[in-house]
Amino acid sequence: MRRINRASMAGSHESTFEYKGVNLTVGFYYQPYDPPETGPEAQYPGCPESHEIESIYIDDIDVFELLEDQSEEIEEALIEHLKNTGL
Repeated sequence: MRRINRASMAGSHESTFEYKGVNLTVGFYYQPYDPPETGPEAQYPGCPESHEIESIYIDDIDVFELLEDQSEEIEEALIEHLKNTGL
């Protein structure tokens, strides 16, 4: 069975969305779900979908360290935003 090459979707992206009334621009790495190979000669185990925040800006101000303790909540807001806008 031949795997679909989704590598072009993987990589660094940037998205701006509202979080607690403030527009954040979030830089993140996205790895789409890639299913495992199947069959008797399968070797690729696949990988889950993942998002990793790399930067957070308000306007041109880097606020990543300031908001680091909220990174999990921001990541959830990012994922919801991406589901609504499509990545």
